Amino acid sequence: MRSTTTMPRDKTDAEETLTGRCIAPGLGMGRAWVVGDVLNCGGAPSAIGVGEVDRELARLKECLDATLAELDQFALRIEAEFDSTLAGVFRAHGEMLRDLFMTGEFEQELRASLLTAEAIVRRVLKRWYQKFEAVENPTIRQRADDLLDLGRNIVRRLRGEQNAGLDA
Repeated sequence: MRSTTTMPRDKTDAEETLTGRCIAPGLGMGRAWVVGDVLNCGGAPSAIGVGEVDRELARLKECLDATLAELDQFALRIEAEFDSTLAGVFRAHGEMLRDLFMTGEFEQELRASLLTAEAIVRRVLKRWYQKFEAVENPTIRQRADDLLDLGRNIVRRLRGEQNAGLDA
């Protein structure tokens, strides 16, 4: 049996039809949650004007700072409740993110492409992911997934969804 649902994607979009397979007979009504990777979904990138570049950079910096603060909080909590070695993972993630932001690649990409901060984060982190994946050292290659996790956090914040998803 197949099921078809038509629903608005968000407040500004037209309706979208979703088709799937029923796993149980009957009728189900309620809120539908469409779960996807924010680095791979989100539609076509939105263009911005030259006058909006500084605003987008400020949004990106604000979300980066919030993500770094959250990582620091996690590290302190893990260190207090478990051990400092495990807390070091969160600190290392913070350093990786700081280093990546310091390259200036986010700003260069934003100024060159005139796309939103969300699109820039997706582009830059996917490029870095490919670089990490190409390295023969397995420890460095494992950091590629960490990099994408950090990017997901930033994109959610940029979209105003830091408390969204299944947790909500």
